[in-house]
Amino acid sequence: MRQIGSPEMAAAQQFGATLFEQVFGGPVQSCFHRSLDQARQQGRGVRLRLRLTDAPTLTDLPWEFLFDAVHNHFLIYSTYTPLVRYLDLPQTVGPLAVQPPLKVLTMIASPRDRGIEALDVEGEWAKMQEALHELEQRGLVQVTRLEQATLTGLLRQLRRDQYHVFHFVGHGGYDRVHRSGALLLEDEAGRARLVSGHHLGALLRDHVSLRLALLNACEGARTSREDPLSGVAQHLVQQGIPAVIAMQFEITDQAAITLSHEFYTALADGYPVDGALAEARKAIYAMGNDIEWGTPVLYMRARDGVLFEVDEWRSGGVEQTASSRVELSPLVESEEAVESPFRGRLSGEQVRVLQQALLEAFDRSGLRMLMRMELDENLESVASSGDLATTVFELIEWAERHNRLGDLMAGALRQNPRNVGLRAAALEVLGVDPSPGPSPDLFAREGETRATDFSARQEARVDNEVDTREPVSPTEESRKSETVNTSDLAQPATPSSTMDATAAQSGMSKNHLSEGEGQGGGRTASIPKRIFVDEDENATASTPIPFSSIPKPKNRWLKIAIGLIVTVGVMVLSAIGLQTYQTNQRNARATATARAIATATSQAIHAEATLRVAQVAPTATAMAQNPRTVMEQQASQLLPFAERYDMQFVPISAGEFIMGSTEAEIDAALDLCNQFRSSPCERDWFTDEAPQHTVTTGAYWIGLTEVTNAQYRPFIDAGGYEDEQWWTAAGWQWRSAENISEPRYWTDSTWNGDDQPVVGISWHEATAYAKWLSQDIGVTVRLPSEAEWERAARGDKGLIFPWGKEWNGALANYCDANCTNAWKDESVNDGYQYTAPVGKYPDGASPYGALDMAGNVWEWTSSLDLAYPYSADGGREDVEGEGSRVLRGGSWDFNPYNLRGAYRVRDSPDLRFNLVGVRLVVVASPN
Repeated sequence: MRQIGSPEMAAAQQFGATLFEQVFGGPVQSCFHRSLDQARQQGRGVRLRLRLTDAPTLTDLPWEFLFDAVHNHFLIYSTYTPLVRYLDLPQTVGPLAVQPPLKVLTMIASPRDRGIEALDVEGEWAKMQEALHELEQRGLVQVTRLEQATLTGLLRQLRRDQYHVFHFVGHGGYDRVHRSGALLLEDEAGRARLVSGHHLGALLRDHVSLRLALLNACEGARTSREDPLSGVAQHLVQQGIPAVIAMQFEITDQAAITLSHEFYTALADGYPVDGALAEARKAIYAMGNDIEWGTPVLYMRARDGVLFEVDEWRSGGVEQTASSRVELSPLVESEEAVESPFRGRLSGEQVRVLQQALLEAFDRSGLRMLMRMELDENLESVASSGDLATTVFELIEWAERHNRLGDLMAGALRQNPRNVGLRAAALEVLGVDPSPGPSPDLFAREGETRATDFSARQEARVDNEVDTREPVSPTEESRKSETVNTSDLAQPATPSSTMDATAAQSGMSKNHLSEGEGQGGGRTASIPKRIFVDEDENATASTPIPFSSIPKPKNRWLKIAIGLIVTVGVMVLSAIGLQTYQTNQRNARATATARAIATATSQAIHAEATLRVAQVAPTATAMAQNPRTVMEQQASQLLPFAERYDMQFVPISAGEFIMGSTEAEIDAALDLCNQFRSSPCERDWFTDEAPQHTVTTGAYWIGLTEVTNAQYRPFIDAGGYEDEQWWTAAGWQWRSAENISEPRYWTDSTWNGDDQPVVGISWHEATAYAKWLSQDIGVTVRLPSEAEWERAARGDKGLIFPWGKEWNGALANYCDANCTNAWKDESVNDGYQYTAPVGKYPDGASPYGALDMAGNVWEWTSSLDLAYPYSADGGREDVEGEGSRVLRGGSWDFNPYNLRGAYRVRDSPDLRFNLVGVRLVVVASPN
């Protein structure tokens, strides 16, 4: 921990001021300060939303250290200027109606694998309890701990109850080689299971009550400079979690405790998530820590930060009545306001109107969610599973019998607040106009217009959208109901309000509050459980100035554009600045002291602040000419692999590499062989690796791991073994003669785990699977050539093993102490006698990031067994050619010398053995 005013703080200020000047320089800064001042005069603040989807190279900057030198403060210190990394995704999310307590599901993961530093699990749990004890005593928060930190345990617990927050404590990070964030969970045996953000998000997305994830894992927020959605936090938001807080650097225990306590306290007090995080940052700073407040990063897709609509949230609060309670959705009245007119028996016409409105608003899955989330009932228990019209009719009859029509329509409007048909049906059947008030989209459109005008003159869409909002420090008066005029909505409290349709349409107020009965009277709207209320801004002297009105002298905008290009360049190739710090952070262990963390931060920030435009501008220009750019533009074609089969690939650009071995390397291979065999090895075993030569390959993506049983299963289920179109002529003849219908060990539990590599498949089967997958996805998929495989394993410099030039038994699955062969290596025991789940040795990754390219299973290549030098011409890659095919990589039953990247074996294409599997490549389109 650093004391206030430390050198680290000075370095942070210097870096933050430089970054601030690049974005807010000149007239932009003047406009920003005027907007801030005028918003404060109205008792509101300015939300800074960074939209970096179109500028992924900027995502890795620590924007949380933006420092306003004019006002001498970091922007995120203040609840008036919270910073959000906003992901502009097509789906929108609204707040969730909940009753306290806020339910937090906690997972503490500490795998027992060697090389992974163990956490004090009970100590971590004690810290969590310490942080939230007071809130639990007040009935505001309920914390549940998962007994096992496994995916299975997580899904089982989410089925048993509805949770609002997922809180993860454990190891995590961003692998720059794989360009993907991941969390280290546990498998059923307590060993490490690497879970990507995409994988976790796909499993959590159906649990709609889950609105927030807090990842207390180092670098859970780190992302790729090419893909803004590659980090764990970003993936979770993309998959549907409205807000995710993750750590971009390591965080000390005391800072983590303070963060949890103050954040959840503010959230329970009704703050939006960005306001709650701002309060937590201030608390970390207040305890004497002047650097770690910048560690948490907020990613959000909820436009206003409001995740929950809560009733009687605060312990000891006044009871809310029909005049002091309202749903936050602009189209929904309070429950008391709409329930009574639904009571009694509906006429046939009213039933028809409701039925039509519900049919237009929901499909069957939407109705099921409506019933479960809003009425706590299962759709199947109240209505038949016939056609949808009959189901809706029976649902209405059920609600009528049980006096729950009010609940049904109120819930329908909460789930689908912008549906005009639902509102019209409520008006006709209820006799009450659920007055929508202004659309919340109007303010968003206004903000986006300004932001677009501003960002169009910059390389990146850094969207400093000015949201005038009420401040995030509510007073006791703001917790009580009082009727006020709309002109008073700028006050710090969040009072009730009455407003008429004319006022709403004219832009006088855009509070997300429902209207009362009519103009100027009747029921009043209530206190929304949000602190900031978005409001439309009129372009007058008394309102914040929109960015679109900034003067645009050509030389100034050129300076801004160059500045942002420089920032992009800094993010990509800055070897002396922040990249050094991030590398240090990634290699640091949980036992690193707070001082080391702060010092590293200081060094990185200081280095970043000293960079100049002239140093980096050429690099930014060269970025567009990088051969990887074409592949990055085509990367979207890989998304179906991940979505359908959880299959990932790593990119390899077109270029040259060194293939084969020198005579000296062959001699070294012979020496290594003799270390592990009791009988002498022969040099001739390795001479087919010579001569060493240079080979050029085209651009391609290669599988991150071998194909798993789970990924291969759809081919079998789709009838791939019965469809001749996928097979070579020789392959189909062999399959028919042998009556082959599945891999050899498909039903053997030793080999058929979902995450184990598929084994016992011949070259014919592997090739047929690749061809089937090509048509299924719509891109060219095939086995790697021998050259493509070796380049992916050894890199362009010809490493001996994927990880380097020296053997390391901890980095691969080979014949170690678990092996039954006489040549086993007794010095290493990884716990696997046979195949290991794919991806279990992340530290053994190749220079391109491919995993398991040494050991586990031999992998088929497309190449016929011919002598070097390698050439793709001459029939070597003819899929109909006759002869043996080359296999690469070694396996769980072989010695270290077989796991060398240059080692070659060959066998008949009909070989089906438990040592053999396959890895695929996707061919990049020509430039």
